Amino acid sequence: MKHIVISALLFGFLHTSYAQKLYGARTKSKFGFIDDTGTWIIPATYSGIGAFHEGFARVEINDDGWTYVNEKGKRIGTKTFTKAKDFVDGRARVTQDTNYGMIDQTGKMVIPAKFQRLENFVHGLALAKDKDWGMINEKGEWIIQPKFERLKAFSEGLAQARQGGDWGYLDESGNWIIKPVYDRCEKFSDDVACVKNSAGWTIIDRNGQKLTNNIFENMRSFEDGIARAKKDGKWGLVDKSGTWVVNPTFDNLETFVNDIARAKSKNGKWGFINKKGEWVIKPSFERVKNFSNGLAAALSDVWGYINEKGEWVIAPKFQNAERFVDDNAVVRQNGDWGIIDTTGNFVVKPTFSYIFPRVEAAGNDDDETNSEESVEEEKE
Repeated sequence: MKHIVISALLFGFLHTSYAQKLYGARTKSKFGFIDDTGTWIIPATYSGIGAFHEGFARVEINDDGWTYVNEKGKRIGTKTFTKAKDFVDGRARVTQDTNYGMIDQTGKMVIPAKFQRLENFVHGLALAKDKDWGMINEKGEWIIQPKFERLKAFSEGLAQARQGGDWGYLDESGNWIIKPVYDRCEKFSDDVACVKNSAGWTIIDRNGQKLTNNIFENMRSFEDGIARAKKDGKWGLVDKSGTWVVNPTFDNLETFVNDIARAKSKNGKWGFINKKGEWVIKPSFERVKNFSNGLAAALSDVWGYINEKGEWVIAPKFQNAERFVDDNAVVRQNGDWGIIDTTGNFVVKPTFSYIFPRVEAAGNDDDETNSEESVEEEKE
């Protein structure tokens, strides 16, 4: 049984206040954890691994199943699970056979394994599925009864829900505030939401009233009063009235991070724009990743790192390059993986079959996440 997906999304390593900065690493067919000098802290004896979150990582013991270890490699509890997820706020989702529950950091089951699906708690509520979707409290009791085809977490007091094939919005009692009449919908943000009907995407307020007569091919949630919108195959930015504040001229446009966003120009190259739509780093790269430690990974035949002026600081020479976290970044050179510092020098020589990149708490960047495929509704 192999549950290994080499993905920063699934296996990014988060540095918290814990003492060690551990990276998952692979040598031949086994996985373990190294520190930022390349020393094995937890030997490579596992068939699969996950991220260190809140001082614990999930590990797969051959075909016996998944369990958890602390940063010294000590197991918590004696049970193994069919699946195991990362710890979030002191709890981790696990499956016994095919049912989901939650354990605490002692290994005690605190939410019984009786759900078909279960997501992490957000403000005291967790999405759960028992044939249909509802929400439970921290005792595992249904707060919103499981009667929805799909349900998403609350945002600004409203939750997206699907019933009869259409989407609408619930209040915190589980009552329809905006009836399910939409093909798709985004979460509420800044008191507005982007919704899709047969004509296309538009903008509504908390009463379900349209705020614009403009129709768009695609949209994303509002952030700081603006939303990404697509028209005639190009992306731009609109305000809450649906007025273009940045005309749709970009082949792709990502979310803003520290007031700049990755954008793809009509020449097929990537750069960065500001909220006025001006290029702050000209589109001259095959791909780019978001900035961290003042550096961004950029692809020009091979990967290197640029500064906020778009100048090469670490020359392009890597087959793969991840974002910097705590002044270090995971890179691949000549087929093997190592770790560099912000000057481009190796602090861990590239001798590993794979090193899982660590990502910050703010989450994950990464490639062309604004593609049409990435926003298709989740398949059950």
